[in-house]
Amino acid sequence: MEKFLVYLLYKVGTNWRLIFTGIALVLVILLLSGSTTWVDAFYFKVVDNAADRGAITVANDTFDCPLTKDCSLTKVVYLKQGWEPSDSLWYYNTTQGSDLLPYDFFFVLEQEKSKELFRAPENMNRFRYLPQKKTRSNPDALPVGMVADTYRRRKYMGFTCAACHASQVNYKGTGIRIDGGPSAADMDTFMHELQSALEAAFADPPKHKRFVDNVLKLPHYRNAEDLWLRHYSNAEEVEKDLKRT
Repeated sequence: MEKFLVYLLYKVGTNWRLIFTGIALVLVILLLSGSTTWVDAFYFKVVDNAADRGAITVANDTFDCPLTKDCSLTKVVYLKQGWEPSDSLWYYNTTQGSDLLPYDFFFVLEQEKSKELFRAPENMNRFRYLPQKKTRSNPDALPVGMVADTYRRRKYMGFTCAACHASQVNYKGTGIRIDGGPSAADMDTFMHELQSALEAAFADPPKHKRFVDNVLKLPHYRNAEDLWLRHYSNAEEVEKDLKRT
């Protein structure tokens, strides 16, 4: 056995073609098995490593008001959990295949009883989702755990684990983010109000017109990924999907 191992190591060590073939085979196995976490992690270390992890504050912060009546929040900090900023942003912004509704619909959708966007940071904070600013991996400043996904060349908005497993505790004007902590998000109210907003966009004539117009006004190519996606090209397509949604 020892002679065989020595012979094998000698052959491998002197045959570069065999070495490269072995490396390529390992990479193929990793890709086919879905073990691409390390690739994503490396990508975020290079592309999106913002020191503040995209965290922002909003006026009248919901996380503080119910108990202390003091809604002022001046900054957000992170616990020392052994995570780098790129780890947090990877956790927040990597799709996990959830497709809740067409992304363009969520992007332009107004709140049921106002012209304010449903996705506005103050409104997301009202449901106790953690608001974020624009970063490389979150170009539309969606809150923690809400991301874009693609399915059959259509772009959708969906959730990741971070929506329910990232939390914030406010203390003396400082928001303390805890990655992996139990979220305080009110998904039930979020879903009901999202449904009401969509129904208003369908049934209320002025809202309906603004909704359709705004979907069709969206730039089709906001980034390189959009080049191969199917986009809404006319009002009939928007009407059809809105009715179905």
